[in-house]
Amino acid sequence: RRYRGAEVRSKRLRRAAARRTLDEVGDRIAILELQGDLFFANTERLVRGALADSGARYLVLDAARVASLDQVAAGLLRDLVTALLAAGRTAIFAGASESARKALALPAKGFAADVDEALERCEDALLEEMGLPSIESLPPIPLAEFDLLRDFDADEVAVLASHLARRRYQAG
Repeated sequence: RRYRGAEVRSKRLRRAAARRTLDEVGDRIAILELQGDLFFANTERLVRGALADSGARYLVLDAARVASLDQVAAGLLRDLVTALLAAGRTAIFAGASESARKALALPAKGFAADVDEALERCEDALLEEMGLPSIESLPPIPLAEFDLLRDFDADEVAVLASHLARRRYQAG
């Protein structure tokens, strides 16, 4: 299965400007779901298709359902990553098994735990390319600007705010 980042997004909540930008340019992210055994014939077809898709600046290869990966297929996929990098494009393998990671022998940044993580990384990079600040550099969103509260007047927001406390938690 093949789809674009304009159709499916990461679970990361983003501000309105970032959402609008991803609506406009999200098709620069392509996601390919791989399944079954990868060997020369089917991998070569995949590589040709990925290289021909010049509209995809970022390529996420969902390898979670790959049953096996032979040496020739792994070599073709490594060559694909090299060709994409040379063309200024990015490839990320999502959900690859430990044996697939070893066979592919790519740097750690070429892998993501799952498609959502890979999509988020691609969205972040695409938004940065478009000149939007990273989510970490933005100030907190004022309570009144949350979509959930768009129908609240200022007094209602103030009442709600009086019952809230900010808390931060470490990852994990």
